[in-house]
Amino acid sequence: MAYKNYFDSLKGKRKGKKLGQPRFKKKKNSQSATFTKAAFSVKDPEVYLAKIGNLKPIWSKELPSQASSVTVIKDCANRYFKCTSRDCQTTKGSKT
Repeated sequence: MAYKNYFDSLKGKRKGKKLGQPRFKKKKNSQSATFTKAAFSVKDPEVYLAKIGNLKPIWSKELPSQASSVTVIKDCANRYFKCTSRDCQTTKGSKT
């Protein structure tokens, strides 16, 4: 459809100003959404994301503790990945 409109524009069959050449989507296009503590919950085997619903991910490993945020990434091949992050508490060791 984009090329039809483009060539019709060049031939004068289309009203209005001439259109530019259509552009292709980039291969490196990726989309992501980050959810904080209030917007998700983890209940085995599902993850609930606000405004999306329950998902059943394939877990690569157990979560060692409660996650502080979840990022969902969609790559250019229409695959979805879930990445969790957590807060770490550091303790200072005493020098002896």
